[in-house]
Amino acid sequence: MKKFFTLLAAFGLSMVSLQAQEQSEMDALNARLTELEQKQEKQNARNEKWGKIVEKLPEIGGFAKMTYNWDDAGTSNFKINYVRVWLNGNISRQFDYKVQFEFAKPKLIDAYVRWKPTTAFNIQFGQFHVPFSLEGPLNPTKWETIESAKVVDEITGLPDTRDLGFAFYGKFLKAKDEHYLFDYSVGIFQGEGKNTDDKNKSKDVIGRLKFFPIEELCLTGSYSYGEAGEEYIRNQRAAAGVEYKGEALSIRSEYLWHQQGNGELAVKNDGCYVVAAYKVKNFAPTLRYNFYNQQTAAGHLEQSDYVVGLNYMPVKYVKLQLNYTLTTFSESTMNNLNTIGFAAIAMF
Repeated sequence: MKKFFTLLAAFGLSMVSLQAQEQSEMDALNARLTELEQKQEKQNARNEKWGKIVEKLPEIGGFAKMTYNWDDAGTSNFKINYVRVWLNGNISRQFDYKVQFEFAKPKLIDAYVRWKPTTAFNIQFGQFHVPFSLEGPLNPTKWETIESAKVVDEITGLPDTRDLGFAFYGKFLKAKDEHYLFDYSVGIFQGEGKNTDDKNKSKDVIGRLKFFPIEELCLTGSYSYGEAGEEYIRNQRAAAGVEYKGEALSIRSEYLWHQQGNGELAVKNDGCYVVAAYKVKNFAPTLRYNFYNQQTAAGHLEQSDYVVGLNYMPVKYVKLQLNYTLTTFSESTMNNLNTIGFAAIAMF
């Protein structure tokens, strides 16, 4: 019996010792877990701090475009058209900004701040695209052909339809999801173009209204009124257009009109274009027709361009374009012009 109690006591002591050892190991494990949790909390705090810093850093983007043109009038020319870099970012939830610079011919392109309190009403201040025309504000990487229509160039001031001023813009009458029926923008600008001081006390008023009956279809009208130069020459522009953007087919067309001055000395420009592209995998065959008419006291000149093109995007950020253009003129003394153009665009 004594031997039994001795064994029982020994077993009890061993169990107590084992429990003490297990408790010690649990305490050590808990201490280690607490230490790791504290380290994780510190790391999360650092990550949150750096995340806020990174969130304030601007995004960087840009593109470069190089072209080659040959025509039967004797042109054979390589050209670096654009090398642009932009920075844009958020100052806060309601404020953002953008700065864009051109390196091919060094100049400031964009520099503006936007206040975006609501979807329906926002304010933009600085140097940016004026709200006129459909094709005018398009980034050159979005053009279906190598060059834009001559009527757009002449009337909107392409390739940079930018000016100094401010604009109110927004969307209203929501149909469903992110589809709004109307998109508007109206602003007051110097009327002299980018990076240029005003030459008079007058300001240009420019506005554009877009109507989207369905998400893929846009109907738009634009109007601009101002006085140019030290002589306060009246300057009026108007445009009306339609655009359809489907998954494969896209079509855009506009009529643009411009009058500068009054009476017999007035210069009048008008014209239209229609461009269509059909996307098949990485290829997009393109057709474009441009018409431009200029009237002055000395007479008028009409020009028509018929463009057949092919766009190819081997990867997401590279676009290759090949165009053939036949240009005809109303003047019998001017011969038709045949042009072949190639463009390579790299985006980043």
